[in-house]
Amino acid sequence: MNKERPRLHFKEKNNYIIHVSVALIPLIIYGFYKNGLLPFLNNDISLFKMFQPLFLPLMGILAGVCSDYLNWHRNKEKQLWTYSPFYGLIISMTMPVSINAFLVFFLITGMLWLFQKLKQKTVSPLYFTQMALMIVILIINISFQNGSERNHEIVYSMLDIFLGRNIGGISTTSIFLSLLSLGYLWFDPFYKKEIAISTILSFMIIAFLFEIFLPTGDYIFTILNSSIFFGSIFFATEIKSSPYMEQAKIIYGILIGVFCYCFTRFVSREIGIYLSIFLISLLVPILNLITLKIAEKKTSFVEKKKVIK
Repeated sequence: MNKERPRLHFKEKNNYIIHVSVALIPLIIYGFYKNGLLPFLNNDISLFKMFQPLFLPLMGILAGVCSDYLNWHRNKEKQLWTYSPFYGLIISMTMPVSINAFLVFFLITGMLWLFQKLKQKTVSPLYFTQMALMIVILIINISFQNGSERNHEIVYSMLDIFLGRNIGGISTTSIFLSLLSLGYLWFDPFYKKEIAISTILSFMIIAFLFEIFLPTGDYIFTILNSSIFFGSIFFATEIKSSPYMEQAKIIYGILIGVFCYCFTRFVSREIGIYLSIFLISLLVPILNLITLKIAEKKTSFVEKKKVIK
């Protein structure tokens, strides 16, 4: 990508949302297998509960459609369809399997509708709605364990955790599939891979430094956090609200990684990444402005140097 002319958000006929949606499909299928099919085969959940991992993403999409319709119905001069259905899908994938699907539907619909009503521009509707739902999960203290994990004491190996046999969001537990998705999205010119890479690497480095000075003996388990990988690859890179300047993307990712370690260690292993993304996203206008000024000064200096020569 040309660093002097960064790609700014969406253009006509770009397939970014389609590519991200395709990358999410394997994670949704695996989420159904891990949190639905396996517990059902182990007689830990009912047949109805088996389909919860598929039902929740559908409810998320429907919630986005409803919020768009409600906002358009009140003001028909507005665009009818936005990216709300996509936001609803990706948010629902991070929910605990034990959460009530209708609660998720009403919360996503309400938060996305409220976001458009408030005409917020300082933060993404994705981050705004995700933050609201994560606060609800923290207050209600909903478990991220599936039926089998609640009923049995299961010990997972590090390979199990990497592949996806881990406690986490309904469709976010496979680090392996998240990395495959990153490889697929890498070639989309609008995908901000610098943010995903810098977030993951900075989290690992901070965790390593803490392990040196405040050892816990769980470094591998700490960095094999599927929420970190899913959040970094699909949330932190949200195209409309993340930085567009090259240097800003890297700084943004580093800040998320640093704050993420603190939140995952002291608040919640599953929710920490989303809290840090929400907070750091508030700094995006400042990061873009600073890096833009630096780029302008560099360009001005080079031009002056050419004139002198």
